[in-house]
Amino acid sequence: NVVLGNNVAIGDGSGADQNVQIGDDVTIGTGVVIGQGVIIESGARIANNVQLAQYTTLGSGASVGDGTRVGLRVSIRANAVIGAN
Repeated sequence: NVVLGNNVAIGDGSGADQNVQIGDDVTIGTGVVIGQGVIIESGARIANNVQLAQYTTLGSGASVGDGTRVGLRVSIRANAVIGAN
């Protein structure tokens, strides 16, 4: 199951595994792969072709650039900016 907040935009070809939580006002680009148990907090921005491995947490207002791969159980703090790969 995937729990979506309000005003979530998801690009074409993106998908999520089980037990994913996505907060309000989140933007997810095209071709994004979201692993099991991922938590994406409100206001986060995910660019295109990003991979979020299992049990990753993306903090409120954080952003992840194009082509980035985030590893297993990584926690990205609120408002952090991860550049494009």
